[in-house]
Amino acid sequence: MDKNNIRLQIQDIMRDVLDDQNIMVNEESDSKKVKGWSSLIHIQLIVAIEEHFGMQFSSIEVIQANNVGKLVDIVSEKLK
Repeated sequence: MDKNNIRLQIQDIMRDVLDDQNIMVNEESDSKKVKGWSSLIHIQLIVAIEEHFGMQFSSIEVIQANNVGKLVDIVSEKLK
């Protein structure tokens, strides 16, 4: 699966978790740029991404995943 497809799926997950269908993200999108993305929501996003893609993040990956680009990279690597 290519990274753009992963990003679009993560965008859909973020829309569901944040209950905002207007969210548009790119690789640089982070908690400062996405309204409502708090530390608690970050954990909910990670759990939703794990469930969606059928994988588990390590605690280090949860910390490193501080923007959409890094989330995409982690998911992409795990899908290989």
